[in-house]
Amino acid sequence: MKKNFTLLLLPFYATSILAQNININQGKIKQKNYFQEIPYQKIRGLPIVSVTINGKMYDFLFDTGAGLSISNNLCKELNLPIRGQAFVKGSSGEGKPMRYILLPELHLQEITFSNTWGVVFHEESNFFECLGIYGIMLS
Repeated sequence: MKKNFTLLLLPFYATSILAQNININQGKIKQKNYFQEIPYQKIRGLPIVSVTINGKMYDFLFDTGAGLSISNNLCKELNLPIRGQAFVKGSSGEGKPMRYILLPELHLQEITFSNTWGVVFHEESNFFECLGIYGIMLS
């Protein structure tokens, strides 16, 4: 009986050892003291801000409760290496692997975010295309 119980638990133990342990609540703001009024536009009732990455401007959804998320197309355009992945379930109970990236620098007006972890949305997700944006900006 003990042998069967051990064999039953082995896959769960192995997956916990092999799991990626990345804390995406990392990153820094370059400026020590700042006050910035951020202009935004409303698209479908949502606040959209312009961010600059590698000298190019992109529209992002500004969400005070979210981390950084980018579209698969933007990930490819910026040639960002995938740093890991984790299986994430949505409210429907369905899940997919989410890929992690590390964005070296992002500018929101005069504020510079450096070494910010984020996730890449799936290729088949059309969330960003529906809104005409490239990602979700953390706050």
